[in-house]
Amino acid sequence: MRRAKVIAKVAVLVFCFFTITGFNHIHTDGMDSDRLNAYMIYVNDTGVGIVKSAAKGLKLYDEIMNDIQDQYTDPDINIKADIYFKEVQADYGELANEEELKKALKEAVMIYKNAYAIVIDGNEVCYLKTQQEAAQVLDGIKFPYKQAVESMEDTVLEEIEFKEEVDIHPKTVLFSDIVNIETASKIITMGSEEIKEYEVKEGDTLWGISRKNDMRVEDILAANPDMDSDTIRPGQKIRLQATKSLLTTVTREMKVYTEAIPYETVEEESQDLYKGEKKIKHKGENGEKEIQ
Repeated sequence: MRRAKVIAKVAVLVFCFFTITGFNHIHTDGMDSDRLNAYMIYVNDTGVGIVKSAAKGLKLYDEIMNDIQDQYTDPDINIKADIYFKEVQADYGELANEEELKKALKEAVMIYKNAYAIVIDGNEVCYLKTQQEAAQVLDGIKFPYKQAVESMEDTVLEEIEFKEEVDIHPKTVLFSDIVNIETASKIITMGSEEIKEYEVKEGDTLWGISRKNDMRVEDILAANPDMDSDTIRPGQKIRLQATKSLLTTVTREMKVYTEAIPYETVEEESQDLYKGEKKIKHKGENGEKEIQ
């Protein structure tokens, strides 16, 4: 079984003449006898806890790294876990217990994976495991519009695209930043929050304003906490807060229909009719032409 690639540096920084196997109380002039020499453990430059013995810290670090390597067997995974120690003076109460230290060590380890970024107008908005998943997200956003056009009678979908510039790029990112297809779709369709202002007009109601702006009355009240929900007046400014999709889907459609061509009436004079009377020589019929 292949294991994830580990990129790690181990260093012990000692500023006094002590071994790293453990420490007793040190009694020197000017030094607090209630404090002891200990080590702060750093992983990727993040302090994760203080231990009395650096050797114990290294032992826990090795256990955590073995667990992480067993969990992430994908050869595309890179694990960055640079560890070093700095000697510090500490109280016994400042020493980390084993469970706390294991948790902090694990959180400080950085796990990277090759992924694919969906890029909209030059901005990376989300990351997926594969290029196929990223393409599936974009196709899923287009699908409802495609389906709506295809359900129309005598209408052919010629093209469907995004108004924005959209691309898919390979990118190495933190494993925790990679999302699934459903989450990526929500990120794009929910997008950012857009805040705009609406000026109340004569006859407006909160219900009517919410309907016009595709919002709930509760959303309007939340965006305007100082507003009296029972009374709104013309000229009053109301904040409207709504989600705005990061993508605009554009369709080009061809619709085919027929249009009637009116017939011409042909009239001619006849000596067999009284003055002012008319007779249709040929009965006409409307024609048809196809419009695209």
